[in-house]
Amino acid sequence: MANICLIDDEKALNQVLKTYLERDGHSVAPYYCIQDIYRQANWYSLYDLYIIDIMLPDGSGTELMRKIKDKNRNIPVILISARGECIDRVLGFEMGCDDYLAKPFLPAELCYRVSNLLKTIIYLSKNLSTLMGIALMRPNERSALSNSFKYLLPVRSLILSFIL
Repeated sequence: MANICLIDDEKALNQVLKTYLERDGHSVAPYYCIQDIYRQANWYSLYDLYIIDIMLPDGSGTELMRKIKDKNRNIPVILISARGECIDRVLGFEMGCDDYLAKPFLPAELCYRVSNLLKTIIYLSKNLSTLMGIALMRPNERSALSNSFKYLLPVRSLILSFIL
């Protein structure tokens, strides 16, 4: 299934989440601080999904998420945090996370969220290449519509490139 990076400084929780995710067939790399992951070469491209605790001993999980999204905005990130107020969740989404889970939570809930997020990404990557009969292309590529060729407007192409 997916190659998942799990970053949480609570060792017991980290191990429990790793066990549950591995039972679902995922490969999980557990980390306890941000510096551990920075030591990996190409750390931002090693994983299919990141699960990041916001409050880590050596920095902010949201800052790590920003760096991941700067490298590749399509990599999904789930933030987990003891901060579960509505405003905290909204801020997490505004900063770019794909899902937010407030502690305490059941490990099974995280597994379902991971599964649903991965299914959505797979579905979108397969089905957003065509939309309403138009083949979506990058800038300067052609799109087919009713056997004629039209260029997508650069703005539309740019928007669609973020989705794809």
